[in-house]
Amino acid sequence: MGTEVIKACVERLERNKMEGMLLNVVTLGGVAVREDVEKIMRHCHSPLSWINYQSRRDYSVRYMFRVCTLGSRPIGWGGVRKVSGHEVENVDVS
Repeated sequence: MGTEVIKACVERLERNKMEGMLLNVVTLGGVAVREDVEKIMRHCHSPLSWINYQSRRDYSVRYMFRVCTLGSRPIGWGGVRKVSGHEVENVDVS
């Protein structure tokens, strides 16, 4: 699934107080905005393990980001920053 779909699923689980069903999230880069992902993680009460595979040379992410003009760095380029209480790993595959 795309990172926006995964982000929406995590957000919905959190909103419905069902985030305990989710333990691990793996994303393969993508155009999801880093600040949005971090905000969702801060609102989750259950600890998540989020692994994000990214590449600075991902030209499809670069194209989508330019077309969509999302206003921030996508997790496919900049990764996800550490959020207290959650495990975050960014793997650069450039």
